[in-house]
Amino acid sequence: HLKMKTTGALLLTGDWGSGKTYHLKNHVFSLIETKTEFIPIIVSLYGETDKNNIAQKVLFAFFDKKGKDVNLSTGTIAKNIKTFSEGFPILKKYIDLDKLIVGTGDNIFRLLPHDNLLICFDDLERMSEKIDVNDFLGIVNDLVENKGCKVLLIANEDEIKNGITFKEKTIEKTIHFSPEISSIFDSIISSYEDCAFKHYLENNKDFIISTLVPTTENKDEEKELKKSYSNIRTLKFAIEHFKYPY
Repeated sequence: HLKMKTTGALLLTGDWGSGKTYHLKNHVFSLIETKTEFIPIIVSLYGETDKNNIAQKVLFAFFDKKGKDVNLSTGTIAKNIKTFSEGFPILKKYIDLDKLIVGTGDNIFRLLPHDNLLICFDDLERMSEKIDVNDFLGIVNDLVENKGCKVLLIANEDEIKNGITFKEKTIEKTIHFSPEISSIFDSIISSYEDCAFKHYLENNKDFIISTLVPTTENKDEEKELKKSYSNIRTLKFAIEHFKYPY
């Protein structure tokens, strides 16, 4: 997707708690940073009620990412822009910094590089109803088609209220994320100290994973159980609670 000429965003969908964001942050982003020229940044839309605030979060995420390469985080400067401008009053002569940061999302997005930036918007389905999903996707479409950014949307598509009306216009490709339970299991038990409990988990891994297969004749119940069992939090919860009786 990063190498291709694209006219839409990439959507990564999957059940809640299946590890979509974790996989991106801990595996995919490091590959992108080492093998490409792209800068991946991620912003959560959880509870967001204002489109301009989303644009600010994107800008700050970019500054914080670039700040890792210098001694002073430019993200800190951006978040305290008023104090910064007071310390350097000459800037006010040339730039209305308040308008730039508090202004429209379009103005803010102009500050970003567009040829090597991957913007990841997480929790699309958890965005406040004060922002219409399709209006937000209009912003995404502008970022991709007019500004040349690469955009990745992360969501449980089934939970987006009223769905996505113009999906074919804004989303070029959809990837369905399914967790690899065996690797997740290994990752969870690696956090436990070397003890009898951990050895039990390691030695009975196949049996424990086999219990995550729903056994019911009710198809609707089976579907819900599959969703629940694919949730990493459910697995972590079960292992930690099993530790006590063990």
